[in-house]
Amino acid sequence: MTAGSTILASTGLACPEHNEGVFAYDPQRGWIRTSPPEKPENTLFIFINIFCRHACNELLNRLREKARGSLGRNVEIYLVVCTRFHKVCSDAAAESLFHTHDIIASPAIVLYLGGRQVVKLQGSLRIERELDKLVSMISLARAH
Repeated sequence: MTAGSTILASTGLACPEHNEGVFAYDPQRGWIRTSPPEKPENTLFIFINIFCRHACNELLNRLREKARGSLGRNVEIYLVVCTRFHKVCSDAAAESLFHTHDIIASPAIVLYLGGRQVVKLQGSLRIERELDKLVSMISLARAH
């Protein structure tokens, strides 16, 4: 399943109540449980702990406001949810992504462009400081 071929709707991009797992965003159907891409190309991973839904919603709202459509058009968006990072996670795919990217703060963002990891931000304050730069990079990315 690919989440990046459509533009994000102005509403509906909110973190729902989730179980642990990896979810891709589809504007018509919302967040759908899926497998992560084997080789991320133009991919935005958003990592959250299951009890940090408020921080996830705040982050998604800020991204949507600043990106104005380039977010879903230029990158695939995945939400990666564990209870407590990779230490307490019953979903193997989500646990692996938390571990592989060494996520130690929630929320966290990892952005791949052209198959290379170009941004890794952890924690609300760091993300807020770097959000304009992140959105600029996403806006310049070409959808594959």
